[in-house]
Amino acid sequence: MEMQKIYLWENEKDVPLFDAGIGQEMPSITPFLLNDGKGHGAMIVAPGGAYTHKAAHEGAPVAQRLNEMGINAFVLDYRVHPYHAPVPMLDAQRAIRTVRARAEEFGVLPDKIGFMGFSAGGHLTGTQYDAGNPDAEDPVERVSCRPDAIAPCYGVLNINMMRSADFNEFMTGERDLDIRRVRALSPEYHVTPDT
Repeated sequence: MEMQKIYLWENEKDVPLFDAGIGQEMPSITPFLLNDGKGHGAMIVAPGGAYTHKAAHEGAPVAQRLNEMGINAFVLDYRVHPYHAPVPMLDAQRAIRTVRARAEEFGVLPDKIGFMGFSAGGHLTGTQYDAGNPDAEDPVERVSCRPDAIAPCYGVLNINMMRSADFNEFMTGERDLDIRRVRALSPEYHVTPDT
C-alpha cells in the first residue's frame, strides 16, 4: 500500500549539499508497506535515468510488484543532474539509514533491508557504506547504511561501463575522469568480504 512520501531530512538546512535554487525537492522515500502485522524485510528501490532523471516505470510499479511478493518497498527519490557525486550516494545511504532507524515504525525487520537499483540507481546499490556515526547528533546518522542485500538491475557497476563521457558528466560534472576518480566511483572496487 503506497503511503505519503517521507523526506530523508526534516529541513532543507540539514540536507548535505542541498540547493533549493536547483528546483529539485529534498530527497525522499515513498513507502509501499504490506501492513499485515507480520515482520517482513524491505527493499529500497532506486529508479534509473543516467543521473539526469528517474524513470517512473522503475519506481512505483516495481514497489507494487515487490508487495505482491510479500516484500515491503520504499521508492527513493534521489537528487540528479545538476547535482553530482557524491550527492546521489549520500541520498541512497540516508534512505537505508532512515528505513533501518524507523524499522519498528514501518513494521520491517532492521536486519533485512535491501537495495535495488536500475542503471544509475544500480550504481547506488550499496558497496559504499559505513556503520554509522555513534557520536552523531542526528539519531538516523548513528545507524548503519550497509544494505543486507543488493539487486543491481543493469547497474553501472564496473570501470568499463563508466567510460561514457556523457554519463561521467552527469554523474560527476566532468567529461574526462582520471582513472583514480573512476575507480573511486566504481562499485566493483569497493567489494569486500563484508559486502
